[in-house]
Amino acid sequence: LEGVQAHLMLQDLAPTHIILYDADLAFVRAIEIYSCLRNNNSNSQEQQQQQQQLRLYLTLFEASAEEKTFLKSVEREQSSFERLIHHKKTMPLPVYTLSGTTQEMQLANNSASSTYA
Repeated sequence: LEGVQAHLMLQDLAPTHIILYDADLAFVRAIEIYSCLRNNNSNSQEQQQQQQQLRLYLTLFEASAEEKTFLKSVEREQSSFERLIHHKKTMPLPVYTLSGTTQEMQLANNSASSTYA
């Protein structure tokens, strides 16, 4: 189950404990999103205290192919986020002025108006 299907199932069941025998990273992320949304939807602090925090348990055999696959997918995800953050840091930002246009747009407007003046 992924995405909306996972969220709807979790909403219907409203679990407080989840035990996964097959650790699918996409489903683990869906559980994390559900947990955050569940905590944010509680209006008062009293409701949040009464509501038990969701607990997730993964069962994996040590040094098994399943464990290696799961850990490799976590490493891939982590490196993807690190690359994304690095690219975001080094990406040039557009320069905005008070009028809300970029420098390139202003240059294009000025050159177009000056050729006809």
